[in-house]
Amino acid sequence: MSKLKIAVSDSCPDCFTTQRECIYINESRNIDVAAIVLSLNDVTCGKLDEIDATGYGIPVFIATENQERVPAEYLPRISGVFENCESRREFYGRQLETAASHYETQLRPPFFRALVDYVNQGNSAFDCPGHQGGEFFRRHPAGNQFVEYFGEALFRADLCNADVAMGDLLIHEGAPCIAQQHAAKVFNADKNLLRFKWHFIF
Repeated sequence: MSKLKIAVSDSCPDCFTTQRECIYINESRNIDVAAIVLSLNDVTCGKLDEIDATGYGIPVFIATENQERVPAEYLPRISGVFENCESRREFYGRQLETAASHYETQLRPPFFRALVDYVNQGNSAFDCPGHQGGEFFRRHPAGNQFVEYFGEALFRADLCNADVAMGDLLIHEGAPCIAQQHAAKVFNADKNLLRFKWHFIF
């Protein structure tokens, strides 16, 4: 899974470093970005209001030129201010990456977050479903095409319900329990029980 991008205003000064892909704010629908950097002019023209209206909670930074000052009423709504200063580019980049990583992590619901972390650890599965993360499918031309079509991540995430590292789906502990508590909170319920279904591909 690729990292979310940084959306940048085309009128922003170049005042931070990042390893993430940067795109112009007008090329994004804000679903593929982990942080946004605006100029002060963008903010006064209503761009911050547009971003807030999405309800996504994306961290927004304001990049300033020369002696520009950010009005105090905007400060509670942003994550930081970057001055156009060459010696601070890496420092601002670290602030940007911290905010982007935090946003990216909290964006995922609890079970999906645990599943992504589990798959990224590179664990090998020798229990059911028996294809060992898609490796056994790759031993036949049709199976190899099958894995190529859906992608390796699908098969690495196809886990046994008895994998203790992911918690127990049947007695509701670990990641499944946290996911149930989160779902109950989202739906304003006292309790929520998730049902997991198993399907055979062939």
